[in-house]
Amino acid sequence: MHRDSRRESAVAQLFSLDDMRDVRFKSRPAPAPEAGPWKHAPLDQFALRLSPITYALAVQRVIPSLDDLNREFMKGINDKGLGGGTEWKPFTITDEEYSELCEAFATHPRFSLKP
Repeated sequence: MHRDSRRESAVAQLFSLDDMRDVRFKSRPAPAPEAGPWKHAPLDQFALRLSPITYALAVQRVIPSLDDLNREFMKGINDKGLGGGTEWKPFTITDEEYSELCEAFATHPRFSLKP
């Protein structure tokens, strides 16, 4: 029985490494004065909602540095003017999360990123 519980624990840890952090955010529809209800999304999907990150990936074809991403995540808001925006509680990501995010961006079918 002890052996089975260790195996289950190891499997749980393995799967948790593949799961990205969930980020809680609100969409700010334009030109509504208030943001909508809280939503949740994995870190990679949340990051693609932020125009500076999407611009770097789609137009500049580069993955922003860890410092640039953390600066963006610490803002807590991405205001797109009449296009609405997104707000969230400011946070930073770790080196490990950055590596996972880079892998997600590099393999995303929407972007043609070069190493």
